[in-house]
Amino acid sequence: MKALAYIAGAALLAVIPSALAEDSMSVEPGLWRTSTVMTMSMMPVPQSQQEEQCITREDATFDPDDLMSEAEECTVDSLEQSSTSMTFSMTCLMEGGVSMAGTGSFETANRGRSMSGVIDFAGEVPGFSDPLTMNIEMSGERIGDCDV
Repeated sequence: MKALAYIAGAALLAVIPSALAEDSMSVEPGLWRTSTVMTMSMMPVPQSQQEEQCITREDATFDPDDLMSEAEECTVDSLEQSSTSMTFSMTCLMEGGVSMAGTGSFETANRGRSMSGVIDFAGEVPGFSDPLTMNIEMSGERIGDCDV
């Protein structure tokens, strides 16, 4: 489960930087405030996180492999993106026989000054009768310039 929790946080941070390639989803560099709420079927209370991060031009390339660099158990199965949206699917095979499949979508608005996204995972955990589900809702907005 640690890998999936990492993916949830990394997903938002990997998506926010603007991509330099043509037809890639992009946001405006600057200081961003992001919020993430994760709900899992095995956790009674949703987990939420809010943080501020400086997005620079040097941070500006989205690569699905970067998203997965810390989660070796996962692979991106499909990825489609435009200048204002992105959808993807991924599969994670983790220790203990846990297999999870997930989908996600993100979009930008207000000329790249805000974004929102959702990731949903579902899978089977050996020894448990109920499936494991996870929903991650994310949002972010540019709140100013980065301190130098």
